[in-house]
Amino acid sequence: MAESSVASIPLSSAVQNNVVKQERELLAIALKRLNALRKEVQDKNGDDRSKSVPKNAWEFTPYLDIYFDYQDKSQLHFVKTSKIRAYFLFKPSSSTWVYLERNASGQDICYIVNRDKQGIPMIQKLN
Repeated sequence: MAESSVASIPLSSAVQNNVVKQERELLAIALKRLNALRKEVQDKNGDDRSKSVPKNAWEFTPYLDIYFDYQDKSQLHFVKTSKIRAYFLFKPSSSTWVYLERNASGQDICYIVNRDKQGIPMIQKLN
């Protein structure tokens, strides 16, 4: 089967600029939502970061704000409120980031941004 030539068509600079602008807007929305959830957790739990999180906290604690650093420099931020779970994953080696928000009401959000070989963001937005 012949390869599709669509992927090899270079994007105009105007289209590239529009895609980069869209990525920045989505990132701003995702971080604003994540920070609002973090504030809700901090207001509920207090801002005491010295508290250790028990192993079963995922299941039984309604308010969590946890940050993970991985060996490959990837970072995962997990925030859980009584009705929403939000995940923000950033992988700097490929400039990839994912924001996933699961809502008890079924209004879920997912933004996935991955850069191609030319550094142009490839955006997937699921609502």
